[in-house]
Amino acid sequence: MSFKNIISNDSLTYDDISILPDKISTIEHRADCDTSVEFLGLKLSLPVIASPMNTVCGGRMVKALADLKCLGIIHRFNRVDEQIAELEQYELKNNPYKAAAIGINQETEITRLKSLADFGVKIICIDIANGGSKTIEKFLNKINNLINEYGLKIIAGNVASSDTTKFLIELGVDAIRVGIGNGAMCSTSIKSGIGIGQVDAIIRALSAKEELKSDVKIIADGGINTPGAMCKAIALGCDTVMFGRVLAGTDESPGEVLKYNNQRW
Repeated sequence: MSFKNIISNDSLTYDDISILPDKISTIEHRADCDTSVEFLGLKLSLPVIASPMNTVCGGRMVKALADLKCLGIIHRFNRVDEQIAELEQYELKNNPYKAAAIGINQETEITRLKSLADFGVKIICIDIANGGSKTIEKFLNKINNLINEYGLKIIAGNVASSDTTKFLIELGVDAIRVGIGNGAMCSTSIKSGIGIGQVDAIIRALSAKEELKSDVKIIADGGINTPGAMCKAIALGCDTVMFGRVLAGTDESPGEVLKYNNQRW
């Protein structure tokens, strides 16, 4: 079945679909399940990536996930020396299970990228709201030599259509974040009117990947607020999921803890 044949105009979300249990399972116990996935040279124990938000993923979160053989992307909302200091604090220099976010402010972010690469970060997330932009093409052209010199893997996004997915695939990125306006803290669809249901966004991205016969990794980013939503994203064909809200309330997140009615939030 081709993904192109199941693109709808209904803006489907995770709540609109279910996984049909029509296969005869050979698994006898939940411990027999293999949840690992290959992702950009790493074997993740779970297909889980922490969103590069300043209330979700700092050095402590990267470390906690690395210990589980999962991936955290340290956020970019501080100076690069602070990013590196956090990674150093948790002894992550020689640990491959780490990634870092950068923006696309040309000179500043090129300096950030080089410093992170010198520290040993191999997976870089270009963290902008709209991946379907010529600015990202210009930026990738500027950093192409650094990508090749350090052997970097690039995550880019976000996209929500076939055409913008094709655009990033043709630019040569290694993984694409799919989803606009579905995250708990995402205001893009509210402020700009841009967005589509996450299931339809995923299907459109996978259709583009299929059409171009690409091996790019697809990350379902946003709307993952239950284990079932995560299962649906993987069942659709995504390689990993990215979430923030699920992790924001943990002790390892850098977000401020508030007390309300004797409960921590």
